[in-house]
Amino acid sequence: GWLFIDKILRMGVGLFVGVWLARYLGPEKFGLLSYATAFMALFGAFASLGLNGIVLRDLIQQPESANSTLGSAFALQTISGLVAVGLMFFAVTLLRPEDELAKTIVAILSFSLIFQSREVIKCWFESIVLSRYVVLAESAALFLLLVLKIFFIIFKLPLIYFAWLIFFDSVLVSLSLIFVYVKTGGELFSWKVNHKKMVALLKDGWPLIISGISAMIYMKIDQIMLSEILGDRSVGIYVAATRLVEVFYFFPYIIAASFFPIVYKKMSIDYDAFMDGMKVIFSIVYVVALLLSLFGFLFSYSIINFVYGNDYQDSVIIFSVHVFSLVFVFLSAAGGKWFLAEGKQIYLLYRSVIGIVINIVANVFFIPVYGAFGASVSTVITVFFVGFLSNLMSKKTMPLFKAQLDVVSFVFFFKKMSRDKA
Repeated sequence: GWLFIDKILRMGVGLFVGVWLARYLGPEKFGLLSYATAFMALFGAFASLGLNGIVLRDLIQQPESANSTLGSAFALQTISGLVAVGLMFFAVTLLRPEDELAKTIVAILSFSLIFQSREVIKCWFESIVLSRYVVLAESAALFLLLVLKIFFIIFKLPLIYFAWLIFFDSVLVSLSLIFVYVKTGGELFSWKVNHKKMVALLKDGWPLIISGISAMIYMKIDQIMLSEILGDRSVGIYVAATRLVEVFYFFPYIIAASFFPIVYKKMSIDYDAFMDGMKVIFSIVYVVALLLSLFGFLFSYSIINFVYGNDYQDSVIIFSVHVFSLVFVFLSAAGGKWFLAEGKQIYLLYRSVIGIVINIVANVFFIPVYGAFGASVSTVITVFFVGFLSNLMSKKTMPLFKAQLDVVSFVFFFKKMSRDKA
């Protein structure tokens, strides 16, 4: 509930200011900032090392080893964040050797990746179901950030100031989380960097590292390709539409984070009860995604016109297609917990790598012909495969596919209604 309140707050207030920013900057400058944040997301997946799910699992299973888990994960993510900074700047220099503004903005944003190791603190609060402290800390930082962003817009400050604001946000959120962790009894200086634990985390997490990077590639590569093929304005038009969709991506993660610790405990006692619990999670996220998709499709013109105005009319058709990605993104996000519980992270890797291939091939085919609209079609095709169809490809993942199919086809709803009546 606390996580949900936090995301609703971020979605409402953050979207309002984000739209104001998009109107202020215009499609081209907004496209350049979006291009840079796409870079940050791509390399941020590497900086996280895919450890958050593993850390949460270990904190639940082995609470007595929390300090070792937190310290080792923090060290790994700090090191990977530093490496990611260098890789990020190298990549943008390679792609845009003469674009000094793009290189400067990407460089500023890259330093945010060093502070991504703060996520281990969030994992600790989630493991003991005390997410309200995370919400309070991040909400305080969010409020200050939004005030500064409004101030920058009112006084018409240049684009580079908004890049610095994104970096400042990472620093402020990190300090806020550390503060509440210490205030609630957390012993920061008791964390231990255990080399054996680091190796164990990497051993368990390496498929998630690659799958996380792969997921970011097929979620963000479209923005990079659009910018390189058609220019920054096309990115601005595309991101304006997709951001209205992506603002809802938090929902399945909140549901999974809130319910999974309870559902997971049933696994060793009654596997059928565990799978029924997973179906309940799938049912919630599926119904919400379906309703949002239909609403967005039917009212796409009114939504874009009201939110962004005339400069972004080209975003309407993109939004009307992209909104259907919610169904499969929601199922994929909730299904990710099943892979962790079963210890089958390697299949996340398989499906993500294939997803990259599908997405890049589709983008190469669709973007030159259909522009930003083609990028949206490519995204929907990719998430349909990754979030749903790929689970049909192996006997080991067939239980997940059947569970999702029961929900998608409403079989689970009818069975549950029959049981309730009985």
